[in-house]
Amino acid sequence: MARIELPQFIWFPQDRTNQNWSLTINGVDVRDRVIKGKLSWGLIEEDLSCEIELENSGEAYTGRFQIGHIVQFLMDFSNGTTVQYEGKVEYIQNKLTNGFLLNIKGSHYTSSTLDVTVVAEYINSIVSDILKDLIDNNLTGFTYTNVETINVTIPKIKWNNKPFFDCVLDLMILGDADCYIDNSKDFHLF
Repeated sequence: MARIELPQFIWFPQDRTNQNWSLTINGVDVRDRVIKGKLSWGLIEEDLSCEIELENSGEAYTGRFQIGHIVQFLMDFSNGTTVQYEGKVEYIQNKLTNGFLLNIKGSHYTSSTLDVTVVAEYINSIVSDILKDLIDNNLTGFTYTNVETINVTIPKIKWNNKPFFDCVLDLMILGDADCYIDNSKDFHLF
């Protein structure tokens, strides 16, 4: 089935008085120092990255953040506690342009499935059970509480050092389903 992809952009106007948000890196609220930021989050095959530039002229953040620290963006129109994006820092660079900046790049938890390879074989198994077993045997810290039962039986499927992400794509195609990982590292299959 063909899909149409349209780029989306949501602008948050400055005059919204009831908009509450925060951006934390390793639990440190950096919202007052954000010069610009881009946080992308979508279905499993989408670009899942973040790039943040912080004003760092006083070097308050120099050496404070490390690769692997958690980036969390919370925003809503009440108390500002709804997680809109969560991922890990993958790159940190000091920049000198019109000021001293700290450039931080990262990715959503979904990207960690790209580095895991799967060696597995299933015979007469249903799609949702295969996904749950793959998660149990290959990913630490991920859950599948939102995996719906997809009763499509696969007679035989075998993967030999195939990226986890590609195995999930195979299951999506075979089960005529969609899948994504939320900000709590929980898989959704529907």
